[in-house]
Amino acid sequence: MGWLDNSTNNIILDAVLTDRGRRALAIGQFSINKFALGDDEVNYGIITKYGRTIGREKIEKNTPIFEALTNQNLALKNKLISIPVPLVYLPTLILDSQTPSVTNVQGQSSSVTVVERQATGNSTEALNDAIADGSFDVYYPSLFLTINNQVAQQVSQDSLRTAHTIINVATSTDTERKASFSIVFKSLTAAQFQTYGRLVSSGKYQIATSVKVVGIKSGLTLDIPVNIEQTV
Repeated sequence: MGWLDNSTNNIILDAVLTDRGRRALAIGQFSINKFALGDDEVNYGIITKYGRTIGREKIEKNTPIFEALTNQNLALKNKLISIPVPLVYLPTLILDSQTPSVTNVQGQSSSVTVVERQATGNSTEALNDAIADGSFDVYYPSLFLTINNQVAQQVSQDSLRTAHTIINVATSTDTERKASFSIVFKSLTAAQFQTYGRLVSSGKYQIATSVKVVGIKSGLTLDIPVNIEQTV
């Protein structure tokens, strides 16, 4: 759903079903049980530049708003969340590794641990239970990858067949939450590498994709770059 225009002081709503919603409707399993709001289009730097009063007016009256999207993977990149008051620090979601990406060859697997803790410099501050996550959504391209020891639920039918599963927090303390899973790299054909990858050396291709982890309660998002190297 998107707010398209308020230049005439009339809020115009554009609401459409996503591709997943349309499939559910077609088979008689459509049911709305929750909703989310986002502010992907808002440039909060305007507040810094013009101050709260003028900046707020400029955002409300001049922000171009996206029309409603049917692809759920493109909508709501920045979800709004409800937070307790007072809240001193917001948590962050990071990889429990100095390596910002995951690279492996086809047919192999890589273990990944994501950590939710307070932002750098506030690591001793306890997480607020109202927004600390107990589980995470994981989205991945099932054409290339699987998530080990998890039952994946198909959520889209695009060319890369984005799949979805839920992982639970394995280690929980007052200051951080950890969840681990294995990314399994499927064995792909040479034709698939040539279609979806790029040539990195003589006769050898590499596919660049990603795994997205989202905190179910906090809305925190972590995109993990993943590279699949062809074995020759």
